[in-house]
Amino acid sequence: MVQNLDPLKDREVTGAALNGYVRTFQKLPVTALVNYLSNSARQPVIDKTGLKGLFDFSIDLTPSENDLPPTAALGATAANPDNAFARLSAALEEQLGLRLEPRKIPVDNLIIDHVERPSEN
Repeated sequence: MVQNLDPLKDREVTGAALNGYVRTFQKLPVTALVNYLSNSARQPVIDKTGLKGLFDFSIDLTPSENDLPPTAALGATAANPDNAFARLSAALEEQLGLRLEPRKIPVDNLIIDHVERPSEN
């Protein structure tokens, strides 16, 4: 079940915005969220939702106290990177009703084995 993921009516605002830890997407396809997740997770994310069309959606990734390092009491606010993927996955499921499932899939890789400077003509 998809929650907080509403098909758009006629709106003119489109794009993605960042406000603190909240990522807001307006009038964008689910593939925009998938691309964001791939970049955030630093691994491929494949869209298996089957959702078509443009949507408004947002995801709040504010870290909990458990995500903060021990130095947070001294004013540090950096989130623990070990918990970043778990927080992303939990937020996605709780807020949008979408789930990240780990799978092994073939991916294309580009390998450059040799580079030469172009000759002057």
